[in-house]
Amino acid sequence: MRVCKLFCTDTHNRKREQVSSKNPALFAEQLRSACHEIGFFLIKHDHAQTCEVALENAREFFSREEKDKMSIGYENSPAFRGYMPIGVENTSGDIDFRQQIEYAAEYHDHRTRGDKRSLVYHRLRASNPWPDEIIPSFKPAIMAYVETIFEVAGVLRNAMCTALNVEPKNLSRHFGPVYQSKNSEPSFWSMKLVSYPPWDGESPRQGVGSQ
Repeated sequence: MRVCKLFCTDTHNRKREQVSSKNPALFAEQLRSACHEIGFFLIKHDHAQTCEVALENAREFFSREEKDKMSIGYENSPAFRGYMPIGVENTSGDIDFRQQIEYAAEYHDHRTRGDKRSLVYHRLRASNPWPDEIIPSFKPAIMAYVETIFEVAGVLRNAMCTALNVEPKNLSRHFGPVYQSKNSEPSFWSMKLVSYPPWDGESPRQGVGSQ
């Protein structure tokens, strides 16, 4: 398999001259070539610490007792967010051997069914359940990771626009910030934090296992 390695910018580290910021046109051409001629590429960035902290917090959460994890249970969220233990999801009738947390863009203008402005899909406009009482560092770590992904995605989006001879501003204006504010909606994002416990092979057939 041919794999193209691209070096992405780190806006927090000006000392390193990455190709995406040093020569945007070259980065855009490399990205275009990777997409059109190879079909797959890897991005190298300088946010390893942010990613590792997020992983450490996720591991800490999944290692807790079930009652602690159920404090942010999925069934308590009409917006389908929160923790799901093993056995909640299945594939083709077989249990998916994993536990997970579902998160998405946060909204703070909750609307109930009695609100005349409320539409069916407004139930998805909600905040995320965070395990603040058991792991105070969890939310800051995960949201720092989300902010990092937004940053890298912005670099890629702009480079793709340049490669297609499209003014980046024409597309970026359709994307909002990570967080909702008084004057702007957040860009929608969703993520799943997943843990695959060891499978002894003797349990019932599994649907989706570690991958």
